[in-house]
Amino acid sequence: MPMYDQVSWNAMLAAYAVHGHLQKMKDLFSKMPVKDSVSCNTVLAALGDRGLVNDARCLFDEMTKRDIVSWTCLLQANASREENQEFLAIRDKMPAWNSVSNLATLQKYIQIGQLEAAKNAFDSLAEIRSVAAWTAMVGGYGDSGHLGAATAVFHKMPQWSIVSWTALLRAHARDSAAAARKIFVAMPGKNIASWNAMLAASAQSFESSDLLLHRMPAWDLITLTAVVAIFSQSGHIDRARVFFDAMPEKDPASWNAMVAAHGRRPGGAAALDLFQEMLLEGVAADATTIKSVLAALSHGGDSRAACCCFASIASGDFAGTIDSPSHDHYSCVIDVLARCGRLGDAQELLKAMPFPGDAAARVSLMAACKTHEDVARGVVVARDLLRIDGDSSSSWLSLLANMVKP
Repeated sequence: MPMYDQVSWNAMLAAYAVHGHLQKMKDLFSKMPVKDSVSCNTVLAALGDRGLVNDARCLFDEMTKRDIVSWTCLLQANASREENQEFLAIRDKMPAWNSVSNLATLQKYIQIGQLEAAKNAFDSLAEIRSVAAWTAMVGGYGDSGHLGAATAVFHKMPQWSIVSWTALLRAHARDSAAAARKIFVAMPGKNIASWNAMLAASAQSFESSDLLLHRMPAWDLITLTAVVAIFSQSGHIDRARVFFDAMPEKDPASWNAMVAAHGRRPGGAAALDLFQEMLLEGVAADATTIKSVLAALSHGGDSRAACCCFASIASGDFAGTIDSPSHDHYSCVIDVLARCGRLGDAQELLKAMPFPGDAAARVSLMAACKTHEDVARGVVVARDLLRIDGDSSSSWLSLLANMVKP
């Protein structure tokens, strides 16, 4: 049996990691007679890249010798997690920082909306700011609505990449399709992300979106998801369904767009059927999905199905994506119960709602009391509304006046 030196072991380990053969990498790593910092860091980075943060942490803790690469790999592994404190704790414990860890910190601060801290991290990069760091700041300011700051940072960049152009395009796409179009035309090159950003900017106009879609040189999952949403919101539900069915894979966003589209059809049955199809496909429903289903059932007056769906959330059927019913979920069910004349049930659910006083839900119940001629209950709800919203100009006061007038 041939003998391999450490370089050969590490090269084979890196090959498995680069090509995504995670189990083979783990098996080889366990057989290595000597695990140096290079081999440990290779596995650490691979585990982090695949989201196996706990495995990465265990390996890091087992390492007898950690260098700046080890710390940076662990930091990057935690960058995508919603748990921000762990990331910041690792950052604070690092014995030294490099450009990669500084960029990861900058991106994390932007992700959690701490723009001042992100700017400080950016400033600390001084003369070694990469195009990625500049682009992160453009995107950070753009995402938070600071278009002037995003544009100013862009124009200070020593060089632009297609990614930085796209970040500026996305920033303006949220505010003005015309401004986004000027940037899009000025771009020296365009990739699929640029086209998708322009498609998002054109979303308010079905005609513009349809025209742009046919000009695009290629489509990806993001394109198709956007098209499903745009066509659905424009009332072209059948065309949206054609694109949806043609998708080679469907992410939660595309399912949510289609469920919401079917929710606009009378009755709510179409949205409920698609929701059940989604669950059978093994796609986890999130709060947005449930809101769309409940809104559809509310408009369709199907209180029984709405209550069953609501009860499924409360009993933990969607644990992992939905911990408990949201404010919108409560409001939808209260609305459908009130519409169907189940005023007592609607009032009880309103009392059980674990959120601060909600005027909109109470106005909905009060309107139903008028429709179903339950003046006594309507007056009780009105007293509650007076406590929450005592503004004399509120529309519910005229509703009360119409309810109690002889």
